[in-house]
Amino acid sequence: MNEPAAFAACRPFYYLICSAELVYLIIALLNVFILGQSMLYIISFFDTVEIPYIATPQLQIGQTPIPTPIPRPYGDDDAKKLKQIKKNFRTIYFEYLKKAELHDYLLVDFPYQSDFYNLSLTLLESLPTLAIMGFTKEINRRIKKLNFSQIYMPKTFSRSDFVGQVISPLISLYDLTSATESTSLLSKIFKTFSYLPKNFDVSDKMVADFQGISAFSDDPYLESHLIGSIQLEYLGFHKFFRDHQIYDCMLSPFITFFGGKTKGLICDLALIKDKKLFEDSFSLSQYGRSYLDYFIKTDIITNHSSPQLNARFGHYYDEMKNLSLIHDGFFLRMRNGTIIDEVLMDEAFIPAAEMLHSEKNRKRADEILNSYLSIRKTNKFGLFPRSVSVKNGMKILDGTVVFPTRLFESLFILYRKTHDKKYRDIAWDIHTNYTKQFYTATGFTNLKLSEDGNNIMKEGGVVDPKILGAYYTYLYLLFSDSTELPLEDWTFTWNGHPLRNVRSIRYFDFRLTPRDDFFFLR
Repeated sequence: MNEPAAFAACRPFYYLICSAELVYLIIALLNVFILGQSMLYIISFFDTVEIPYIATPQLQIGQTPIPTPIPRPYGDDDAKKLKQIKKNFRTIYFEYLKKAELHDYLLVDFPYQSDFYNLSLTLLESLPTLAIMGFTKEINRRIKKLNFSQIYMPKTFSRSDFVGQVISPLISLYDLTSATESTSLLSKIFKTFSYLPKNFDVSDKMVADFQGISAFSDDPYLESHLIGSIQLEYLGFHKFFRDHQIYDCMLSPFITFFGGKTKGLICDLALIKDKKLFEDSFSLSQYGRSYLDYFIKTDIITNHSSPQLNARFGHYYDEMKNLSLIHDGFFLRMRNGTIIDEVLMDEAFIPAAEMLHSEKNRKRADEILNSYLSIRKTNKFGLFPRSVSVKNGMKILDGTVVFPTRLFESLFILYRKTHDKKYRDIAWDIHTNYTKQFYTATGFTNLKLSEDGNNIMKEGGVVDPKILGAYYTYLYLLFSDSTELPLEDWTFTWNGHPLRNVRSIRYFDFRLTPRDDFFFLR
């Protein structure tokens, strides 16, 4: 049947209209898809962005701070507490980061006004804490911004600072995330620092400073603690270099920078069995040597499979009694060989040391823990001053309010060893109280207690992220599952950076080089 001429003439327009409708349909579907993706992005953005909390008003001297409302009710559920801990730390960290970027990495609130020091505090030391909490995207974005092309090393920045605040967090970050960025960054740092010996004293005294010995030679228990910590970090570093074959371009400046004129690196502590060689190399104090005797006799130093390599050597409580350093469960300080009536909150890691040595020491660990917890009673705010006297009634010596990082470390170890909920409750009570007292939109305010403990004043600035990183690491792990970073597989350095345990001597292959007279990995 023949089509009418009018219809035949309109057929091309009909096809054109149909084609246009198809195009419109495709465009509409694309718009729906784009809109959906945009909504998902917006939802995910608001799921991660923190809403700043109300800041505490400026305090006048002697004025009691107005408690800041705790962000959301915590409740008793551990999952909610973990979520709140993560949000708190992420907010604080990125507030610091914004401030660092505004000041071109010169943070006026921090004691050292060098790009390097403040950059390391803000961007490096807290990276392991972010990794533990699962903020890997933020880490990858931020670590690429690090620039070590121009670094100023302040005179007060010792080798132990460099190890603890730069190298240790990068090794820890790799262990936690296998982040290739941390490997390349390590190489970049060592290339930058390869010229440091020309500008930096490499005398035996500076090597001793690096070991952490000269600064604490009047505190034998703390001295041995630091030796263990640095020893363990070096074990982790050498395994890292060996596994990733990056020591060809890095190890020479590494040895020159850290070795000085000694006969071996600190890592040799793990291998040394000859006490005389140890003494000649490191010039320990007389008390330090007595602990070396103990370590060698008990084979702690050479036992790589032992969790005691957690850099927290225990079982020296009785020996301290013989030196009259114990008073009501506190460890008194020594200054110039004389025992003084002063107790530091930094020494509250000792209960953890007791439990790491033997779980049979729980009663003694609890007694020491309770002694340090009682320091809160020196003031009506329930905060921890930096130091107190204890012989004639407990009194505040240094009222600077400190974050009880070492205490949280002990609570974490005690909980993991016993699974007793009371240690979680103690930590949460302390954290809640600190949050009430001086949590602001940009972090925790620096506070100082009066000598009588009845007044509190704002010192200016906020607590630096170096301290908060370790504090939040232990707090987070306290409420996380015990399978997360188990003590059998992980070791925590003095600064709270987790490193994978070294389990075998086979990781090491040392040789003596005629040129440098140093032991190092092939």
